[in-house]
Amino acid sequence: MNDSRNCQFMYLDLAFFSIMAMASEWMANGLLDTLGSSFYFSFANVLCLISMIRWGIPGIVTGLFGGIPEILFSGMTLGGGMLYCVLANSFLGVPILIYGNRRRDEISRCTWLLILYVFAAHVCLAVGKGIAITLLTGAGNGFRLYFGSGLLTTVIDVIICLVLRTRQGLLADMQVYFEKGEERTDEKQQN
Repeated sequence: MNDSRNCQFMYLDLAFFSIMAMASEWMANGLLDTLGSSFYFSFANVLCLISMIRWGIPGIVTGLFGGIPEILFSGMTLGGGMLYCVLANSFLGVPILIYGNRRRDEISRCTWLLILYVFAAHVCLAVGKGIAITLLTGAGNGFRLYFGSGLLTTVIDVIICLVLRTRQGLLADMQVYFEKGEERTDEKQQN
């Protein structure tokens, strides 16, 4: 697959994941308001983590778009909502930035590396949300509050990622996936 087609597929893939993240946030917030539940779960974070494994740091757009519906439901001002619901979500990208340019397939192949990746992303998100809470309210315990409230979600995210890694191509560095596909095609043509 040439670079132009890879880029087109990346845009389409990230748009699809972003729409799913926004829909997940919208449904989670809507159900929370409708049912009056004290438990909140959205697939937006795990969709962002999957996007970043697939595409690297450009996958963070899934998390940024995933925060938009939360602004509508939060009752915050637009500036406060952007800070807490969108900008703080960018902290999900810190682990993939630290990981660098290595093949992201390694993350999905190694169980402990995948668990570490999801947990590190949760810690970074809690730091981002904690900073936002501190800036918005002046309360210094934002990290602890968000970290504790998101722990069950993190466990669910780990389970989802572990299940998805069993299906070829779902949780993979897409550049590597395309390269391997081209190699298989070339081998078939040579035989």
